[in-house]
Amino acid sequence: MAKVIIIQQVMKHYRLPFFTQLHEALSKQGIELTIAYSDPNEAHAARKDGAELPPLLGVPTAIKDLALILFVGMIIHGLFSDCVNSAPGLILSNVNYVKKVVFPLEILPWVAMGSALFHAMVSLGVWAVFYLLVYAGIHLSAVLFPLVILPLVIATLGIAWMLTSLGVFVRDITQVIGILTTILLFLSPIFYPISALPREYQVLLHINPLTFMIEEARAVLIWGRMPHWAGWTIYFAISLAIAWIGFWWFQKTRKGFADVL
Repeated sequence: MAKVIIIQQVMKHYRLPFFTQLHEALSKQGIELTIAYSDPNEAHAARKDGAELPPLLGVPTAIKDLALILFVGMIIHGLFSDCVNSAPGLILSNVNYVKKVVFPLEILPWVAMGSALFHAMVSLGVWAVFYLLVYAGIHLSAVLFPLVILPLVIATLGIAWMLTSLGVFVRDITQVIGILTTILLFLSPIFYPISALPREYQVLLHINPLTFMIEEARAVLIWGRMPHWAGWTIYFAISLAIAWIGFWWFQKTRKGFADVL
């Protein structure tokens, strides 16, 4: 509990409204945001040397660690939500590709995914610069990050194919998906560690498809650990099945696009 009080005092002193409001909001729900992340033994267990640069712009180490950890989670969620949120409107915003020209409509979700990946890589670059300023080095395991998120990319493509098709027939689905991805943001271990939840609820959190990806991304980028290959393999197999089902659904329903539009 002492660590939490220190973090509260630090946030008030440095006037960081985002972290202050976030901590207060989660505290009302009985979730302690900083216990797991402010522990020096956990935050620096994987670092090869214990030396650190002087505090960046006077910001304490605990706040910097917290920012880095949150940012990785936001990158993963952003990659998923950017593609999924845009998927329902892909056909509606390109009606000419359906009626007037012969166009491979199935590549539209690929375009959305490419845009989401670009934004994710830009964000990752910003994260890497900040990490270098704080710790003067990045773990070698970070090169595995593209491989770690590969199953998420494939699964997201499958979901995007399904939503692209549904967006033609159910026009209001765009608003629904936006709400769901926002809910998913708070049901993912981005602003809080999994260990903060009771054990019976931790199982439910693991059902969230982003949970495993967020934890593995943090493992290779921050903690310097190798991915959990068994879990990654299962996730990859499931993502292939989701992609196949999504593509099959899209190809099955595309014949009715012109009639609806």
